[in-house]
Amino acid sequence: MKIIKTLGLFFTMLMLLAACEERQETTAEAEMAGVETPNPDEAMEGWREAWNANDAQRLKDYAADDAVLLMYGQRISGDELNSWMDTTASWMRDLRTESLMNEKGDNFAWESGTYNHGTSENDTLQMSGTYTLIWHRADDQNDGDWKIRVMDISPEQQPMQQPE
Repeated sequence: MKIIKTLGLFFTMLMLLAACEERQETTAEAEMAGVETPNPDEAMEGWREAWNANDAQRLKDYAADDAVLLMYGQRISGDELNSWMDTTASWMRDLRTESLMNEKGDNFAWESGTYNHGTSENDTLQMSGTYTLIWHRADDQNDGDWKIRVMDISPEQQPMQQPE
């Protein structure tokens, strides 16, 4: 019985080794063919830079056509999302993020962490909370642009409305 268990473990290890070997060959073949290794980090950094530049159009360029923002228990998409980016980009200042977890693949990436930023409306107001961004490579092609599909933003507290 002990031999059967040992053979089973040995067979499993051989299968894992073969899978790893195949993955290494695939990566090496892609590099030799001149295929660029996907780098969603560049897109994520560009997205942060767009916020700090108060560039709503660049933010929209990073969003997929069917992108969704989840915030305060609400789903925001389409024209509402574009309007939110126009409004928010104009007053956000000094966005800082701390990525706590992330995963990257050929056509899919996600990042989750904490954020904080100031506002142009009030020098002493600091907003902070957590975020998760889900990215995909447009058209699932290795040379497509990275686009945000989902932004889940959870502020620590909802900003108070200004009296009218």
